[in-house]
Amino acid sequence: MIIIGLTGSIATGKTFVAKCFAKLGAKVFDADIAVHELLTYSGKAVRPVREVFPESYDEGCICRKKLGSIVFNNAEKRQQLEEIMHPLVDMEREKFLKDAEKQRISVAVLEIPLLFESKVKVACDYVVVTIVDKNIQKERALDREGMTEARFNAINSLQMDSNEKAKRADFVIDTKESEFSVFRKVKQIMYNVRSRDAGDSI
Repeated sequence: MIIIGLTGSIATGKTFVAKCFAKLGAKVFDADIAVHELLTYSGKAVRPVREVFPESYDEGCICRKKLGSIVFNNAEKRQQLEEIMHPLVDMEREKFLKDAEKQRISVAVLEIPLLFESKVKVACDYVVVTIVDKNIQKERALDREGMTEARFNAINSLQMDSNEKAKRADFVIDTKESEFSVFRKVKQIMYNVRSRDAGDSI
């Protein structure tokens, strides 16, 4: 099974690219969705997060908005949260990969926003990075519910610069182009990685 790491800064088009991979037959793991499920009703992270951040607990689950306001500008508390969440997300990712192996999936995509920034190292055969013009990125981000310019700038400050991410990538996708063009690029990447895995020249 070929494992592709998909990453990129906020609002650079990761979600759409992940959908393209899925449409082309890849099985996709979304770290953000995994975190959401861990923090929702009966999620494995609810109890440990509640113990450390009781004010974030809300009727059986963790309110991500409250939790974010607690840790966002506090490096120490953010680290405490990461120490709880990272091992649990790792477990979910390993389960995902084992299930994909059992299903004989040929390509698995791990959508991990902080793939380079995180201390946790994920073994990927290839890394795909999404990029976009900074003005477009900002415009997309500010269209999101609850997003402010201050919050956008703060999130960006915690993430590696897109140019540096691109240097570390095997493939780079600029999502400023049309959805059809982006889809074609993803399709070409799928062809490339499968060809390489088969030992063919490209």
